[in-house]
Amino acid sequence: MTCSNMPRAGITDTTNPKTLGRERLLSLANVCQMTGWCPATASDFLEESGRKLKLHNRIFILESSLFAYLHELEEAGADA
Repeated sequence: MTCSNMPRAGITDTTNPKTLGRERLLSLANVCQMTGWCPATASDFLEESGRKLKLHNRIFILESSLFAYLHELEEAGADA
């Protein structure tokens, strides 16, 4: 039996960030879209931040963690 309401069953939509309570879980593609970086640069940045989440060989970051890390880098640059 097939479900006509689920034509894309088994396909993960990575274009829209997922909401976890009040947090948005951003995929690597979302980070690329937000920053304009290529996937390799965004992946390296998330690795460097120490805040990435790796689930089933996919990389994610909480939106608040991304902005907190960017803010830390901004403050460190201002102090230099």
